[in-house]
Amino acid sequence: MEADPFEAISRTLVGRLDRRALVGGAIVVGTFTLAVPSPVAATPQQTAICSPAIAGSTSSIGNPRYAATFLAGVSGKLSQVEIHLDNTAGSVGAFVVKLQAVDPSTGEPTSKVLATRKVLADSVPGGLNVTLVARFKKRHTTKLVQGLQYAVVISRPTGDTNDWALPDATGNLCPDSRFFVSQEQSGPFQESASTDVLFTVFVGV
Repeated sequence: MEADPFEAISRTLVGRLDRRALVGGAIVVGTFTLAVPSPVAATPQQTAICSPAIAGSTSSIGNPRYAATFLAGVSGKLSQVEIHLDNTAGSVGAFVVKLQAVDPSTGEPTSKVLATRKVLADSVPGGLNVTLVARFKKRHTTKLVQGLQYAVVISRPTGDTNDWALPDATGNLCPDSRFFVSQEQSGPFQESASTDVLFTVFVGV
């Protein structure tokens, strides 16, 4: 019995369509299973440090802010600031860490804030010479330029002044850094000559 020519043509067309569908499906599947490499995060780099031997600690009245200037040794986006402090265990009040501009003609901190990070009280250990770590998010930071001066500023606006202080050293052991104090949360700073506090600044986010 002879095959119907129309039926033979239909089978041929269906076979071709099936093969094309399979080939197309393989391409689509192959496309979606390709591994996409994850973005490589920048490795944090130290851009400034002041780490002298401790001689005592700061004392202040009012609601103080402390500022330490530094010269950026490496360009990049601010990622982390570490500050050494004395902190009473169980004390309350978040710390506020800021990066502020410095007047190039005087070397003093200005009121211009470049980046801010709040550090909750329970994330800072209690004790003497403990380390507060402020991590700055990529969208809430600023770029540091090698060779320019900046100021790290720390305060505890809602805390008790008696619950915290900064370990310090005398003798101007960090020549690229100057230390300033303000007894309130606004207004100018006053320099505490020949005093250094302990901090480290990192870039790379």
